[in-house]
Amino acid sequence: MDRYCKYGRNIYADQKVFISGMELAGVQSSEGNYGLPINPVQALGMQGGINEDPGVQNLEANFTVDRIVVTNEDPLTGFFVDDLVGISGHLIYDEDKAFAFDRGFIDTYTSSCSVNQIPTLDFSITVFGGNIGATGVPTGRSVAKDNPIYIARPGDISLNVSGQETNRIQSYSYSIEISRRPLEFLGNEWSPQGFIIDYPIPVNVSFEMEVDDYRGQKFLDMICQERRQDLEITLNDCSNRCGLGSGIRTFRAPQARLINYNQIGSIDKALTATIEYRAYVTNITGIKNLIK
Repeated sequence: MDRYCKYGRNIYADQKVFISGMELAGVQSSEGNYGLPINPVQALGMQGGINEDPGVQNLEANFTVDRIVVTNEDPLTGFFVDDLVGISGHLIYDEDKAFAFDRGFIDTYTSSCSVNQIPTLDFSITVFGGNIGATGVPTGRSVAKDNPIYIARPGDISLNVSGQETNRIQSYSYSIEISRRPLEFLGNEWSPQGFIIDYPIPVNVSFEMEVDDYRGQKFLDMICQERRQDLEITLNDCSNRCGLGSGIRTFRAPQARLINYNQIGSIDKALTATIEYRAYVTNITGIKNLIK
């Protein structure tokens, strides 16, 4: 008998991520996880317990995807809606195998970039109802179009934050966080019948800069003389600087308020400051107008 056997493996080139049938481009990693919250049911006179119970009415799981920005289209922007159906998704890791889910809802949508890095675009999804796990490859997929690849280098990113003219921006972070409260009642089995979105939805934007002449606002002035600004981060293709192309992606935060200032001095680096702004969205459908 042969002592050795051949093991197969699924490398990154064998894996594809789809959201509601549409393939995502630029995926760097994906992760799906779920766990059964088992709790022992105990009673007097029974040391070992009566039984084990999940202890919840709604089964929840998570699916996250990390991407780099390589295209001027993002299927995710069409799923910021207030509905009960949610979105489906799957990771194909073999010709006939997949890790799939149904009834997922976007929790976070984040973009960030630092000097010498490619801008990223990540999101997380909460899946309700327990319909997640290994399955066969779903049908009705739309393979990613053979579109041109656009990559924004750090020098191709334009910002309009105060202080950028004379202070060197080192990084940015843009994030949208959506909180939902599932509606539960007796007789509800494993999946909620509805949701309440916690409004307003916060849009957080932060910048780190090497300080030259930037002066942070005094703490009391942040209350009495609030500083607001229409923030905009645009990722450009390199040809855009020569007037030959257009922006790849734009992230907006209208009337964002300065809410946090952090300044750090150190013997081994230049003086830096991190400034954080926050805006709000009062309707989830308005998010798609902020990310184009």
